[in-house]
Amino acid sequence: MELVCKSCGNKIVVPDDKIPKGKKIAISCPNCREKIVVGPSDEKGVSNGETSRPPAQNPYVGEVDFVGAEEKIALICDEKHNGTIAPLLSKSGYRVRVSGDPKEALTLMRFSLYDLVFINEEFGGNDIAQNVPLQYIQSMLMENRRNIHVVLMSQNLQTLNNMDAYVNSVDLVVNYADLDKLDLIIEKSLKDHDRFYKIFKESLVKLGKD
Repeated sequence: MELVCKSCGNKIVVPDDKIPKGKKIAISCPNCREKIVVGPSDEKGVSNGETSRPPAQNPYVGEVDFVGAEEKIALICDEKHNGTIAPLLSKSGYRVRVSGDPKEALTLMRFSLYDLVFINEEFGGNDIAQNVPLQYIQSMLMENRRNIHVVLMSQNLQTLNNMDAYVNSVDLVVNYADLDKLDLIIEKSLKDHDRFYKIFKESLVKLGKD
């Protein structure tokens, strides 16, 4: 099936066997983050009235995280501590995906726009300057990047240090020594993030840029 984003016109090819029959699901457009909803009536055709065509060769098809329209999704790029992080996120209502491989993490992030991403500073055995998912995050367009809350997990950096977060282009730094307080730290950071971008978006509207 070929899905077409009504917001930006981006086309996404998804194998029919990846779409649950009789259920309505939603995926995020990798280009603009708009939700693309696929319902039972779309299963035999192409969403949004597009003409059917053979599936394109897309290396990221099959890696879609299907979510409900109101679901939140999180990606954990931390093979050492996902056993601690994942349960906390699930308890907070996130649908969690764990990656232990930089190439897999890159594939997942290229196709799905996660609400929350945790990245180990040494993910994949690389130092922070060669961290593949972190490099990808840093290269994103700001209109997409600002919708993702990125958490850098570190052995050396200080928790909630805004300068360290700024230097590494993330929203939050958490030292592993503070994992026992992670739920409270994330809650505070998300509230600050939402407050900031609420003001930012309101300013754009006033300037006629949104």
